[in-house]
Amino acid sequence: MAFFTLIPILIGVAEQSADALPRVIQGIVGGVGFLGAGVIVQESQPQRQGYRIRGLTTAAVWVSSGLGVAAGCGLWGLSLISALFILLILRLFKKIEPSR
Repeated sequence: MAFFTLIPILIGVAEQSADALPRVIQGIVGGVGFLGAGVIVQESQPQRQGYRIRGLTTAAVWVSSGLGVAAGCGLWGLSLISALFILLILRLFKKIEPSR
């Protein structure tokens, strides 16, 4: 995602048009949302007792795209601190999550 964010910055379009970079970020968010929803819907299969929702770990795609956009915009500190914070949260939730 950093790659797509860097393109308008490096070719100078972001300086010429104030809405170029926000449109790129909007496209990234829309695409990631579309893919994430598709994975959740596809993996949610009907069971005998009803639907069992699966695929919610696709939030990792949201996280990685957010980190990529932040890094692409030059916010390396924010991206690094966020990645460490997210890893901490994931480890914490893994410990308190009930086993199957």
